[in-house]
Amino acid sequence: MAAYPDAKRRYLAGLPPGETFFVTTILRDADGNFEQAFLRVDKIKDGAVTGRISSEIATVHGFHLNDICTVPEQELVDWLIAKPDGSEEGNVVGKFLESH
Repeated sequence: MAAYPDAKRRYLAGLPPGETFFVTTILRDADGNFEQAFLRVDKIKDGAVTGRISSEIATVHGFHLNDICTVPEQELVDWLIAKPDGSEEGNVVGKFLESH
């Protein structure tokens, strides 16, 4: 997450056309279930990220694909900028997990 402040700055300044900013967080429900999920970022303000859930949700209750969700920035696990050519920047945790 060391590079998150720079990615956030770039998002707030306006990403190039076709690029999309995602963050990864852990969703938790009232039953104590938790699940990692991507949010497609719509807004970052006052220490919180608001976006739409961009992951199929299987474990936590009360969350669904495309729901609007707001999470504190300190609860972010990772970030990702998706490029129009299919490449991505960031996603350090995801790339690590895929390699093992």
